[in-house]
Amino acid sequence: MKKLITAVAATVALGLSMSASAASKPYFDKLDADGDGYLNKAEYRVNLDRYFAKKGITDPVEKDRRTDNGFKKKDTNKDGKISFEEMNAKK
Repeated sequence: MKKLITAVAATVALGLSMSASAASKPYFDKLDADGDGYLNKAEYRVNLDRYFAKKGITDPVEKDRRTDNGFKKKDTNKDGKISFEEMNAKK
């Protein structure tokens, strides 16, 4: 439990996106705006927008490209949504 708390704190402190680090369940649930237990592409993008801002990525085409690529990688069962388990799966 201590390692999980430390990892989450480090993620928040560094401003890393969930695509770069494991997501805590409360954070995942916060991103899941419609409460269906999955992230759609728009909900996933909310997380990436923080990352884009931190990295100075402002080009909308680049943001869309990175969002699409990241979403496709995380959506391992190709059902058009990302579960908590898919978000935290090791590559």
